[in-house]
Amino acid sequence: MRKRYAVKAIFRVRRSTSRWRNSATLTWWRSSRRARSLFSARPTDAVFARLVELSQERTDRFATEARALKEQFAALPGREAGRTTFVVLALGQDSHAKRHLIHLAAAKHRIWSYLEQGDIEAIDGTKNSGSPLLRRIARNAVTHRVDHRVVFGFGYRAAPKLVAFLKKHRANLDHVTGVRYSGEFGHPFHVVDDDLVILSVDHPFVPQGRVASLMVRDAALAHRLAHGFETLWSKAMRNLREIAFHPAR
Repeated sequence: MRKRYAVKAIFRVRRSTSRWRNSATLTWWRSSRRARSLFSARPTDAVFARLVELSQERTDRFATEARALKEQFAALPGREAGRTTFVVLALGQDSHAKRHLIHLAAAKHRIWSYLEQGDIEAIDGTKNSGSPLLRRIARNAVTHRVDHRVVFGFGYRAAPKLVAFLKKHRANLDHVTGVRYSGEFGHPFHVVDDDLVILSVDHPFVPQGRVASLMVRDAALAHRLAHGFETLWSKAMRNLREIAFHPAR
């Protein structure tokens, strides 16, 4: 009797186990089929079309944000643009000619100069009385069609030296676009191209007159001095004969 009940119990356990296995197998099969339907490979064209669409959306969003940022910056108060200034000091007459005046021979489109007695003496004090330096400036000016204008500032005492200088270097000044004359105001300078300025300092107690000069590479300073030179040019005399000499002065 006990043996019969034991056999029945074993049969029930085996039948329930078999049912469980069949149910688990069916569940796994259904889930794997669903997974295959969810994660099946898409067509290549569709995948790349979606990638292009996403990229375009990001590009449009970035462009919109960039325009908004530009408008915000434009609404800010204006500020002066950053400036980079390069300065070279030359002491004495010789250093002034060798380190600074030589840059006039490398001009590309403009040399505007206001010269006084110290500049005439500095040029005459170079090798062979300045002729080689002036020839180099002249050759470069002719090659690049440089707009080379000169205003000579002088007083009555310096007039004979100016006339002698013009006669001696006439051949090397033929390229000059224009020459004019004015009174002295004590601050000689050169404006070379758009960003180079040469400022000279003279003093009567110095034997050669020229104390030092500064070569400054600064576009804003060059622009201001060029504007001042244009004003001086418009008011300067075109001919030495316009001078009215008054011996009593």
